Amino acid sequence: MNYITKILALNKQARILFVENTNLIHEVCSNQNTNRLLKTLLARTVSCASSLTGLLKDNHRISLRISASKRDYKVYADVDAEGNVRGFISDELLNAHGEGISPFTVEQIIGDKGCIQLTNDIGMNSIITGITDMPYRNIVDDISHYYAQSEQTPTWISTYIVFNEQDQIELSRAVLVQLLPGSPITLQHQIRRRITDHKALFFDATNKEIMKQLPFTLFDDAELLENKPIQLFCGCSKEMFYSMLYGLGKEEISNAYISGSTIEFACNVCGNKYLYHPEELKNLL
Repeated sequence: MNYITKILALNKQARILFVENTNLIHEVCSNQNTNRLLKTLLARTVSCASSLTGLLKDNHRISLRISASKRDYKVYADVDAEGNVRGFISDELLNAHGEGISPFTVEQIIGDKGCIQLTNDIGMNSIITGITDMPYRNIVDDISHYYAQSEQTPTWISTYIVFNEQDQIELSRAVLVQLLPGSPITLQHQIRRRITDHKALFFDATNKEIMKQLPFTLFDDAELLENKPIQLFCGCSKEMFYSMLYGLGKEEISNAYISGSTIEFACNVCGNKYLYHPEELKNLL
């Protein structure tokens, strides 16, 4: 199960979110045929984004876009207040998998001109977009940097991601810390030290409830605000892919119909496959 445990701690001066998203991140990364580097990019982005859903309420949504120095290399994530999470890699970056980028690091892919764009949709046609640079080039610290610069909210995010020998996600967890108005910035450093000192506990793969227990292990005055489920939700449909089907052109669709073939599209987000059979192609023609 994927969930967020949200607490207030240290005399109610800090809001801290403990995120268990192993199954979610494993599913997101398994849906796209990528190497370990691209899975790391995607896992970090979506893991951070999944923690942000704990900050949302009502019908609010957040869309996150990570752009590398090579601008068509992008990673996307979307979350909403209902705990729905999705993420995917741009086709250009997916196709770069065969261009020999495997030896690169995340920092090399991001480069010195990477940027973060975060769009906050708070409903009633009110949309706020902020953009910052990526001085850390590792996504996680850069999203923390975004909140400090664009939102003027002291924020720290940490992710814990483990791969197995087959380059599949074996464990994924995250922590998000935000100071409430009036709290001293030194409090954030104190919380970071406390969490870092207990880092090994975050890697206990045998305990699926550890992110519900840790808040009360680390903070004597932890006040539980909520335990919230989160889940992968794409929302794709067969109808959504008709535009791509039209994009193939009349000749290719006609050839498939004449030969009795089907045309298949796969969603980059959730991996669902949609088949268009000859009779459907005939109707299009």
